[in-house]
Amino acid sequence: MNAVVQQILSEQTDFILPKLREHHDNIAKKARAWIENKDKLLPVLQAFKILGADVSVQPTCHIHIGIAGDKDCFVKCWKLWRSLEVRLAAVEPGATEVCQFIYPHTVECLFHFTSTVCKRIKVGTKLVEQPIYETQCGADLSTVDLKELESPSHAVVPVEDNIPF
Repeated sequence: MNAVVQQILSEQTDFILPKLREHHDNIAKKARAWIENKDKLLPVLQAFKILGADVSVQPTCHIHIGIAGDKDCFVKCWKLWRSLEVRLAAVEPGATEVCQFIYPHTVECLFHFTSTVCKRIKVGTKLVEQPIYETQCGADLSTVDLKELESPSHAVVPVEDNIPF
């Protein structure tokens, strides 16, 4: 192993294992919440499936409920959430979808409803001044002396001048 790599590694601790433990603990916490509340939640999630919703568990361990429908379908969804004492945020006027995280009985769910009736229609145009940005980089990286790095087993490849970063 290269001396530089050994020096860097000797100064570091294992940063992966604590993150894996954190994810494990988070998954265990979500599993406990589900087990404690599944008798209340499962019938409602089954009702969502009957309405045509896609109900799935995501890699982040939240339950995703995705459904498309008309106003009647949305009202039924609203009532299903209310049966679990969940209050959805007010729908913005003109919105064609609702997407929000909710926590019925401490179980994390993402509810995503899309209207099959409403759609956005262009009714005109307006001119709005908008800032324009571009990326600019500081010092020219091509001036770095690559020969100073300890890497005798690798060839030094010249850096092109037109690389911005």
